[in-house]
Amino acid sequence: MNVDEGFAEDNDAGISFLDCALEIAKSIDGLEARAEIIALIAVRYAASGQLDAAVDLAETINDSYLRDQALAGVAAKCVEVGDADYGDKLSETIEDDTAYALAMEQMAVAYAQSGALERSIEVAHRIAESAPTLNLIALTCVARGLHA
Repeated sequence: MNVDEGFAEDNDAGISFLDCALEIAKSIDGLEARAEIIALIAVRYAASGQLDAAVDLAETINDSYLRDQALAGVAAKCVEVGDADYGDKLSETIEDDTAYALAMEQMAVAYAQSGALERSIEVAHRIAESAPTLNLIALTCVARGLHA
């Protein structure tokens, strides 16, 4: 077995686990608890590169605030997995101001972690109070050994 096959098998196992977790989450009686778990699973789907599945799952959350939080997490993962344009488009669908700010912060940090410092700062400035996010970007740069 080569490395790519091993990765594909690991990824398939991870997705199977997410599929099982999703089926269990659907059986949870409490709406808020179910929504929180589905939001976490949606972000995990995004982290595995299944962006459309992640968005579709997040959209099933009835609570608008929790749905927007899930979409914020998925948008940030889009940047991490290399589909920043999809993340940008997705972030524009977030209606709640707090969830939008969270998405921008997570996306800005993800850009900084990937070395796209200028884009990171640009995204941070979409937030009204950008200072905390700019601090996170600076800390990320220091941790990665990057210099402006």
